[in-house]
Amino acid sequence: MEVTLQAESVTSADLAPMIESLITPYLQESYPESFADVGWHGHWALRLQEWLQDDTVRLRTLRADMWVGFAACRLIDRDGVAYAELMDLYVTPDMRRHGLGSHLVEDVMAWAAQNGAREMSIAVKVRHQTAVDFFAQLGFSPQKLLLTRWI
Repeated sequence: MEVTLQAESVTSADLAPMIESLITPYLQESYPESFADVGWHGHWALRLQEWLQDDTVRLRTLRADMWVGFAACRLIDRDGVAYAELMDLYVTPDMRRHGLGSHLVEDVMAWAAQNGAREMSIAVKVRHQTAVDFFAQLGFSPQKLLLTRWI
């Protein structure tokens, strides 16, 4: 069953409920090591507020009776060429597999293209094979390998 919702812009008034309804479960699921950090709430509140004030960032949400997903994309200028980076994408587990993630990606990708970007990238943790498969279905393919280490 495909669910149809319209992507919406986010306002400052949306930030607190968005953090409670979307960011909290997003961090618990995607970044459990970060969620243990007591400062995450303030960090995300500041991060989202900065995104709202930045013309190079598009922050979109999906809402039914409650928040069900969000996407954040930013434009990056590299030597005069515009690129887009999908910074975050999340759909609540009960609303997955209904086309909502694809809808959010298509929404921010269209905005990025309208603003001159011809390429979009996203970093996905290796352990998130479901996300890798999802983005592959949308035409994304591996181009780089980033190695990291905790210090």
